[in-house]
Amino acid sequence: MKGIKKILAIITVAGCALTVAGCASGTTYSSTSTAANWNVATSTTVEANSVEFWRSHKEVNSYKIDFEKGTNSTFSVDYDITDPETKYVTSFYIDKNDYDWGTNNLPDGVKISATDTAAPKDVVYVYETELRIKGRYTLKATSESVEFSDSVITKCKFRLAGEELKPVYSHQQIKSTSPVALTPTSKDGMCVTLDAVYETFYNRDCTTAIIKTTDNKNGENSGEKSVTLEGLVFDNSQLAAALRSFTLSGIKSFNVCSPQNGNAQGTTATCSQKTPLTHEKNAKLINALNNVTDGNGNKIDDYIFFDGVDNDPETEDKQIRFISVSLGISADMKGSSPIYSYAAVENTDINATRSVLLQITSPLSFGLGTLGYTLDSISLINH
Repeated sequence: MKGIKKILAIITVAGCALTVAGCASGTTYSSTSTAANWNVATSTTVEANSVEFWRSHKEVNSYKIDFEKGTNSTFSVDYDITDPETKYVTSFYIDKNDYDWGTNNLPDGVKISATDTAAPKDVVYVYETELRIKGRYTLKATSESVEFSDSVITKCKFRLAGEELKPVYSHQQIKSTSPVALTPTSKDGMCVTLDAVYETFYNRDCTTAIIKTTDNKNGENSGEKSVTLEGLVFDNSQLAAALRSFTLSGIKSFNVCSPQNGNAQGTTATCSQKTPLTHEKNAKLINALNNVTDGNGNKIDDYIFFDGVDNDPETEDKQIRFISVSLGISADMKGSSPIYSYAAVENTDINATRSVLLQITSPLSFGLGTLGYTLDSISLINH
């Protein structure tokens, strides 16, 4: 199992974590700050004004999955992206109950024991993802294949942007089949499946994480581990939400706690220049941004406005621009970088686009191809 973890590095599934690999890593000091970019007014000083809204509303985004096949000459992977069970969905809201640091459910080292006063409680955001996808690996020399049905279900709770989105808890249920060699010589050497549950508890200062692992394939790998953290830290299951909070320019650095690895890894985010969405290339994205619904198909006109900067000369619409963020880890040998693209924040006082995650491009290992996740619909529902 240790060898498998080294190969996986950070688990290779979009929405759960970084899709990059490396053979060694270390932590890094932070060079960024967080803002409430999902609100119309992004300032953390007015973030509290939107708490009750997010306690009663949930943003649910659905993404269309695409796959571009790679050039590996030894073996290949195919995904059943038309299967009705294939999905990638994210949910964002604020927990109705504040996070209680004195609850008996918390492990020692995280729980704050009440003395003269009650243990503190914190308002926490909740970010959930669900990825389900089927497919098969095929050894070209023999046409033998290994079929898989993968799923990644995550839930992360974290504090307000004014408190650096410090993670407090995450639960990750992962069944992920990944390639293990560039040129496997047999069917059994093509891939390996990770089937495990990771429950991570953070202390209030976010300097310690306690990771509880349940390995469904090999119980000997189950157990509990304490990890020391430093600097600005995110849980890998909240990463897409954390990037949404950045001022997306230049290069940002921070640390990501990976329960699968049992450590934290220094991470960089390199931001592109702003690029306009166009009706020619991005018609479906534009449609999704213009047609936010309440979950029952009823359009909501006052959640995301199509409010950009320059008029499109063909349509006279204001254009939304996007920024692409390339992620990498501090490692001796880096894998391909995933790219997350967000609607640009043009006006922090009237932030109509809300820095919505538009697309993820996730290169696979060993030249097997690229998975893409493109925003298909946005729903704002009561919860």
